[in-house]
Amino acid sequence: VGDGAVLEDLGSKNGTYHNGARLTGPAQLHDGDEVRLGRGAVILRFSSALGATRTEEGRALTPS
Repeated sequence: VGDGAVLEDLGSKNGTYHNGARLTGPAQLHDGDEVRLGRGAVILRFSSALGATRTEEGRALTPS
């Protein structure tokens, strides 16, 4: 929605949670919000930077 994002649960079995509250309708998302889907949780970070991003160097993962 414009420059933002909206979260909505479309009938999931375990529900969708936004900042600890179960969603009952669409919710506007903001930087730092917590979203929980089942057992997993993420903290959202929004950036207004329009330029290129920097990639951190790290170890390459190899299949085992």
